[in-house]
Amino acid sequence: MAHEVRKSQLALSLGLFVALGLLSIVPLVYMLVYSFDVADLGLSFKFGFDGWVDAFTNTRTLSSIGNTLLLSLRAPLALFVSVAVAFMIVRVRFPGRRFVEMFIWFGFLLPTVPMLMGWMLLLDGNSGLLNRWAMDLGVTDTPIFALKSYAGIIWIHITATTIPFLVILLSPAYRQFDAAIEESGFVAGASSMTVLRRITLPLLATAFATAFIATLIKSLETFEVEQIIGTPVGINVYSNRIYDLMRFDPPRISEAMALSTVFMVVLIVLVALFRLNARFRSGLETLSGRNHVVQVKDTRGRRIGAAIIAYLFVGVTIAMPLTALTVGTFTRLFGFFHLEDPWTLNNWQMVLGDPRFIKSALSSITIGTGVAVCGLVLYIGIAWSMVRINAGWQRIANVLVWLPWALPGLVLSNVLLVMFLNVPLLVGLYGSVIPMGLALIIKEMPIAVQIIRVALAQLNSHMTEAGFMSGASHAMVLRKIVLPLIRPSLIAAFLLVFAGAVRDISSIVLLAPPGTRTLSLLMFDFATSGELEAASVVGLIVAIICLVVTGLAFSATHKSRLEQ
Repeated sequence: MAHEVRKSQLALSLGLFVALGLLSIVPLVYMLVYSFDVADLGLSFKFGFDGWVDAFTNTRTLSSIGNTLLLSLRAPLALFVSVAVAFMIVRVRFPGRRFVEMFIWFGFLLPTVPMLMGWMLLLDGNSGLLNRWAMDLGVTDTPIFALKSYAGIIWIHITATTIPFLVILLSPAYRQFDAAIEESGFVAGASSMTVLRRITLPLLATAFATAFIATLIKSLETFEVEQIIGTPVGINVYSNRIYDLMRFDPPRISEAMALSTVFMVVLIVLVALFRLNARFRSGLETLSGRNHVVQVKDTRGRRIGAAIIAYLFVGVTIAMPLTALTVGTFTRLFGFFHLEDPWTLNNWQMVLGDPRFIKSALSSITIGTGVAVCGLVLYIGIAWSMVRINAGWQRIANVLVWLPWALPGLVLSNVLLVMFLNVPLLVGLYGSVIPMGLALIIKEMPIAVQIIRVALAQLNSHMTEAGFMSGASHAMVLRKIVLPLIRPSLIAAFLLVFAGAVRDISSIVLLAPPGTRTLSLLMFDFATSGELEAASVVGLIVAIICLVVTGLAFSATHKSRLEQ
């Protein structure tokens, strides 16, 4: 029996590392190798350093590096706010807490572009609604805030992406923190500030450090916001530079690969630091059915204060820009509310009647469903293998699973494009939706695998061991016992992968075949070509899809908690 167990573990380990190698390692190796290829696309490999020299001696590259580092300053600002918001949501039982938590996940799943367009309606130059009100009321003669600036881009990222991400990441640290430790400090006569300084902050320092590193990682891979509002005013970042190099005719592949390689080295180092510091459960356990009950010293004042802060947070970061976006879809000229007759239904009629929209909607549904189904099969196998193998191999597998998380979407799109154009076995697949699907499966793997793995780890091992003792194979135990027990987590993972596929832009922007655009790509095309009215309509539709998916995922996990 022991021999059979060892044999099955060996098979699981082998299959796991083959899958992770193909998904995580091969693209990185290919990226490095082809950064030294100075031959034109499709020709035999020719070694040289020209790509590296040209890439890092170009003034536009150096400028993009400086802009990327400057815009990454949002990390400490966002962390400060997120620490407070996460504390309120987890440690204080105020009315509507789960509603707020759901909307934070909704903000995390939303594409950045719809939020950007909502803020454009509020703060864009002379036409932004808040700027217009301030000038009309005589508060100021000039706009109070310029969105197309470094400060504007930082504001968009902090409110639309960074803070929701950090709140999700920090929440488990507060859940696992035993409030009784704080209570013992109060009983000993310590003040609130002393308890905070001597007990709470030291115990959560690792969680804060990990969150900070994660924010730096995400801040380095931004693309859409800078491409839409940064490029017109000369604010280009590292990802934009790679995108521009791949759009040359012919593409400057070795330069793009050289930039991508350096990008990945930096991000892999940060991911390694992230994993070393990750002493707390992933925030994804929120959507896997696990929810620790912490002791909270509630007072009426604390509950009211927490509710006010939480609702203000959701209102400012999510409700305000989405409300503005909704109203903006009915404006005759995007953002110009002060016209004599600004309202119209033409934007909706034009978009809904456009054959491109119908085709994009069908593509989003088809690709999203296909990626979610195929990906889920793969993710279940990876998560199951990780749970069943020994601890040493688990640590290695965990690193490989998290590698795509550090892979910027645009870099992934760039690497897969070149692979499908150069590798003989893949050339025949270029021009199909398979490269897009593969990119999305790779990009969504860390989230989905983590959700499923956490759910598997929570199962009572006696159930699975009984199946093995009865002579059942791994496949049978997984199908007959395990999968039915973790069904809510599987539903949540499926929905999140589907939402990720529908909202993604950067991972597929270089891979979409001619005539195949998802709703997010169509929205991006409209926004970058100046058709902002149409872009706002498509963006609102994508936001509604993400809201529905978030609600369904939370409904599934709520059922799981009740069953537990």
